[in-house]
Amino acid sequence: MSSLHADRLDLLLLALPLEDGRVQTAELGQDPVLLALSSNSQLVGTEPVDAGILRHNPVLLLEDGHCLRGQALEVCQLAGAAPAEDVRAMSSATLVQMVAGGLGVTLPFQMAAAVEAGAGSGIVTRRFREPAPARTIGLAWRVSSPHDSAYRHLADAIRPACELGTLPVAQARR
Repeated sequence: MSSLHADRLDLLLLALPLEDGRVQTAELGQDPVLLALSSNSQLVGTEPVDAGILRHNPVLLLEDGHCLRGQALEVCQLAGAAPAEDVRAMSSATLVQMVAGGLGVTLPFQMAAAVEAGAGSGIVTRRFREPAPARTIGLAWRVSSPHDSAYRHLADAIRPACELGTLPVAQARR
């Protein structure tokens, strides 16, 4: 957000809601939470999975202060599960290695799953049963932007794909 307020960025794709009166937003759609587990797990063939599964498996999360940790903690609370407090990762790459090694499960969002749980990662993802946990994804821009109308049109153009459950998937940077 600081880059948006400092005029270094004009438009952000991020999780909503935002509590900032200086920013306009437009919702695009839902980004479902997935269950990521070792490809050697007995649960590999089970889909969709019940969120209660989190009560019976160590849930590995990123370290304190990371926004994705907070979002994953909300999912744990909804499922009545507690995250593994003695094991935390500093990066999603480390988290993937720990899950691939069978230390527990984790909760990536669909938008990032193609990168985090891609071929050769040693992990697979499974959808949760409905009502599946998800976060709202949207666009954000400064209230003072002269491009307000263009950003709203862009959101309108992206929204149908999101409503079909085909939110854009993150691509690995090279």
